[in-house]
Amino acid sequence: AVNFQLEAQAIATSHDQVPFWFRARQGGSVPLSGLSGSLVGHIYKDYDTTRRRTIDWGIGLEGRANGNKSETDLILVQANAKLKLAMFEIRAGRWRGQTGLTDTLLTSGAFSISGNALGIPQVQISVPEFFPVPFTNGWVAFKGSFCHGWLGKVALTDSYWVDSVKTYFHHKSLNGRLGK
Repeated sequence: AVNFQLEAQAIATSHDQVPFWFRARQGGSVPLSGLSGSLVGHIYKDYDTTRRRTIDWGIGLEGRANGNKSETDLILVQANAKLKLAMFEIRAGRWRGQTGLTDTLLTSGAFSISGNALGIPQVQISVPEFFPVPFTNGWVAFKGSFCHGWLGKVALTDSYWVDSVKTYFHHKSLNGRLGK
């Protein structure tokens, strides 16, 4: 089923800046200024977990409008589509998520790619869940991914930008499991 959600938020602090832990793991979408209002909309469909299907699909779309007394921002926090075919998944767009093996419970994520920044537009081909190797009775399994993303214009120093240099994100992983 496709799910819809709409929420309104108001932020007021005694200082001119929202504390870090109120903005942490929000995908870079919470405004920094101390007094603001936001309207957040979500549309998403995940895989059907009630049935085992060979082919399935999902989408995610999240937009946010932030406003305060001096400016209004419109942010596309997530926009992605995914397709599952047996053990494989292909996903394209911008989404929230962790990259690699990181502690997701007690930290704000990996240093280079974390839940504190907007997602990177990317394409990923993966085996997202551990897949048992045939003839091992489930004792040996693997999962992994290959991902390519586009970072765009990146500052080399605080005051020097390079427009002509194309900056990319590249990530690949392979994880194994021994035992059940």
